[in-house]
Amino acid sequence: MKTLLKWPMVVIPAVSLLPAATQVHPTYFSKSNADAPYQGSGNEQLVGSDYFVATLQPFDEALGTLISFSVSAEMDAAIGGTVGENGTSGSTSGSISGDFFLNDLYFASAGGGYGNGGLTGTKVEVPFSISPLDELFQVSEPFDEDYIEVVTGDSPYQVIYDSPMNVFYNNMSDLVASVEGNIVVTYTYETSSGEIRTLRVVGILRNVQRGEVTVEWTSQPGKTYTLEAGSSLTEGSLMAIDASVEASEGETTSYTEAVESSVKSRFYRVRENE
Repeated sequence: MKTLLKWPMVVIPAVSLLPAATQVHPTYFSKSNADAPYQGSGNEQLVGSDYFVATLQPFDEALGTLISFSVSAEMDAAIGGTVGENGTSGSTSGSISGDFFLNDLYFASAGGGYGNGGLTGTKVEVPFSISPLDELFQVSEPFDEDYIEVVTGDSPYQVIYDSPMNVFYNNMSDLVASVEGNIVVTYTYETSSGEIRTLRVVGILRNVQRGEVTVEWTSQPGKTYTLEAGSSLTEGSLMAIDASVEASEGETTSYTEAVESSVKSRFYRVRENE
């Protein structure tokens, strides 16, 4: 497990306090075969091409006028095990590679893979990932018109990464494969005041060894913020961690809280105080 992990995040701005804002809508993915490790030789699909699918609600035009939206994605994978005794050596490799679609509209491709091996009894580790995706679609750009229509329509839509995770192995024992990632859609919109200001989370880092999570968001000097967190987005789940976080002098402010290693996911919300 990596020491630093980016967590799923949700930012729900208080519209009455922010003349314009950014809404962040994440979908988080995590899959492993730790309960049934691969043995011997073969090839497997840890996840199929229909696994990385984020289903989202369209932009709510009651909030204001959409300026742009972006799609970002990260996928990190790892394979690890021990070379078996049915020979003098063994190896394993893996890959994730595919295309990104907004419903049936293609907009990007990404992939990655890696392989490694060793002698009998050797522990083999194979980490790999895709290059982080960050795709921007603007209302003012004619080429983005079809994509804008999807996110401003009347029905939920999907962001799809159509890649399976393939695992190949030869003479391996207790081989565990895993993949973690996220797809995040961000709406930026302008309210009736015509002023554009953005409050958004720019990073969530987890330090497993220290039992800490650090949340960082855009801020304005002189302002104070309320940071809330919870295990879900159901009503009453998000509770204030600190209701008077003072903004730093720079463009962002960060806050670190203690989180036990047993916690698998956590949602955050930042509000600008009056």
